[in-house]
Amino acid sequence: MLFAGLDVSTQSCKLIVIDSEINDVVFTTSVNYDSDLPEFHTVNGIISDQPEGISESDPKMWLQAVNIVFQQLKDSDISQKEIKCISVSGQQPIYWCPQTDQCVIEIKRNLKDRRKFITSFLF
Repeated sequence: MLFAGLDVSTQSCKLIVIDSEINDVVFTTSVNYDSDLPEFHTVNGIISDQPEGISESDPKMWLQAVNIVFQQLKDSDISQKEIKCISVSGQQPIYWCPQTDQCVIEIKRNLKDRRKFITSFLF
């Protein structure tokens, strides 16, 4: 029986598949945002040209990385139909700003954009 784990972290996206019958890893791959997705201009997964004190990542980068690792799985010898469960972990966005009203507006706008993008990704 196969189980997969997906980790969308700050610096990379990793996918691992284990076979519980042989108690071993049968597939692993990762995407390093800086080297594998240079079009996002990141350093350690963070957009490099931000003002001091700002630390942001583009959610499209994360989704592109997820697409890549699952494409690599699809191109492998591992049968996706045999995977019974996928565990997912990922960083959560944190918003902070001294002007509360601006922060709330930013959160609402980003959540709306992210929902639309994730919806188009999932369906």
